[in-house]
Parts: sequence; structure tokens; C-alpha cells
Amino acid sequence: MNHTQILNGIEQTDYWDAQILDFEIKYLGDEVNLFIESHALEDVEKFCWRIKFLRCAKVNYETDANWLTESQGKKTLWREKDVKTLRGGQLLGYSGYDIQVLNMGDEFYSSKIILANMSINIVCQDIEVSKVLIADQHFFWDEDN
Repeated sequence: MNHTQILNGIEQTDYWDAQILDFEIKYLGDEVNLFIESHALEDVEKFCWRIKFLRCAKVNYETDANWLTESQGKKTLWREKDVKTLRGGQLLGYSGYDIQVLNMGDEFYSSKIILANMSINIVCQDIEVSKVLIADQHFFWDEDN
């Protein structure tokens, strides 16, 4: 895909404030997948969007695991549970804010992804956007802990 096609594909996902279903890194960091809830009423239970970052040269992310909150002068961790134990409404805070993709010449794309509880920077050779069956993805929140 060229840069314009990638940006158009990402915009098709309507990711702004959409539920982020999962973020996964595979094959020793070579592939990164971001799964986004589909907003189409007929699709919401059956399909989701997958943005696949391929042949990654750099993957860097920060999560809310180190966020602090202060109450009555005492600082505590904002999130004390493992994300893999969260279900249903507990996962609603994971939503999309912004996805930027810059062309770094002929070989690489630089992507900056801002989610409600996470920021991600990826440098990769290719990006694919597709609608996939939810049942085929085996999301962590569909499994027993």
C-alpha cells in the first residue's frame, strides 16, 4: 500500500473514541496488530478492524501501568490489576484517540498511535488495514484466566 492508501484505510476504521480490542506483538517484534471495534451496526458483533504493521524495525510503547493518582495526599497506582483479568465494562477505557503515519522515504513508515491508556511508536516497512472476523482472533478477554 502507498502512504495515501494506508491513511485512507486507517480513516475507514473510524477509530476515534472506538473501543480498542487488543494490541499484540508477534514474531519477535516483526509484526504488530492493533484491533479496533467496528462501528457498523451489522458488523459490531461479528467483525473488527485490524491494522497490521509489518516488518517492524522499532516498536516502543508505554501503558497506564505506571500512572499515579493522588487522594488525600497519598499517591497510589492508577491501575492495580493485570489487563488480562479485565472483562466487559472494565475494558471500556481503552479507546482510540489519534493515529498518525508518516512516510520515511521509500522503505519505512513511522506511526504514532495515541490511545486513552497507551502511546505507541512503530517504524515498519508496510501497513495493512482489514476487517476481520472477531471469532478468528482469540482475544484475551474471551478466554478463561
